Amino acid sequence: KLYNTKLEKFSKNENESLQFYDDLNTKSSLEMVTRLNESIIPKWQENIAIIESANQITNLPAELLQQNEILLEYSRLRIEAFELFKKAIVLDTEIYEKELEEIHVKIDEQLSKLN
Repeated sequence: KLYNTKLEKFSKNENESLQFYDDLNTKSSLEMVTRLNESIIPKWQENIAIIESANQITNLPAELLQQNEILLEYSRLRIEAFELFKKAIVLDTEIYEKELEEIHVKIDEQLSKLN
């Protein structure tokens, strides 16, 4: 029960942060960087804390511990991607595109492990 509550918060943070991709071409650079700094990246930092605290739940089944490892890696990759997006927006450059694609491939790999 406690685990599910934590995962619900994780999902809420995830869904709210992924709105970034929809807004990428419609919002100003300043708006996007502000959202990355004030909302999106902190949500993923919170998600890491959520999973780390979920790992402390007593008698958590092995499959949930394994799922948590995947979610932690997924969260780290999301932060890495959003930090890179922030750099690209601030510098107004496309030099990070290949790196971002590689990170998104890794994100997809983590997500496929969860299904």
